Amino acid sequence: MCAPAIMAVAAVYSAYSQYQQGVSEQKMYNYQTDISRQQGAAALAQGQKQSELIQDTAKLQGKQQATKTAEALSSQRAAMAAMGLDPSSVSAQDLASSSMSKAQMDEAAIRYNADVNSWESNRQGQLTNWQSNVMADQYKYAGKQSKQAGIINAGGTLLSSAASYGMSKWLAGQYRIPKTTTFSPQSPSSGYAFAFRK
Repeated sequence: MCAPAIMAVAAVYSAYSQYQQGVSEQKMYNYQTDISRQQGAAALAQGQKQSELIQDTAKLQGKQQATKTAEALSSQRAAMAAMGLDPSSVSAQDLASSSMSKAQMDEAAIRYNADVNSWESNRQGQLTNWQSNVMADQYKYAGKQSKQAGIINAGGTLLSSAASYGMSKWLAGQYRIPKTTTFSPQSPSSGYAFAFRK
């Protein structure tokens, strides 16, 4: 009478352990899901901040370039005036125009490089965010599967234990060991014998 109770307790304990293992794995995967989403959001924010920093740096470099250009043009005018050249002459205007074109190209190159680097920084942040969200979805799915596996394994353990117990009862009912009335130490067939119940 004690053996069936022990068998039942062992089956329930094993099933509960399998269920809890599935729940624990789901919690672990849910944690990894949260971490992955946080990493993606951090990468996206970092990409945006880096993009802003690149643009701000480019604006500062553009201002510095404009200041250098103005200083160079002033120096050219002063040098031409010191040499006695008319600042409105064609040669002076060509020189000033050439210097101004080069300065504008330098400023355009600064803006272009900033735009390219800014775009790349944003794109990298978005890509990392997307990858992190895909990984988070995979973790979430794995967590659901782990919990479901724990439930299925627990149910399988309970069913298997119930089937084993039922089979043992059925077999015990099919075979009985009757005691014979004659017992002779010399006779190998006397004593206990199996008999099938019909």
